[in-house]
Amino acid sequence: MYETGGDLCPVKSYQLYLMKLHPLQPRLFQQPRRKATPDSPMWYGKAPIGEKALQQMMANISGIYETDHLNTRNQNSLSHTGENQNIRRFLTFL
Repeated sequence: MYETGGDLCPVKSYQLYLMKLHPLQPRLFQQPRRKATPDSPMWYGKAPIGEKALQQMMANISGIYETDHLNTRNQNSLSHTGENQNIRRFLTFL
């Protein structure tokens, strides 16, 4: 992860996330508070996310990464082999 300095900088986003965690809960993934606003000092409650919810979240993140990675790799290999344009268009929708 690299700092970009913009509004969507991943480092700034992570730092903001850490600032909004509940200070009495040492776990990184906490349950969000229902009534938190952008100006709230804490966005997360004292309870950690459950094991099953965390597994599902990680599976979703992994699936997004794998799909994006495969699409990029497949599009690059297709551009090198000169395959049909329709296949490239299909891969962008995966």
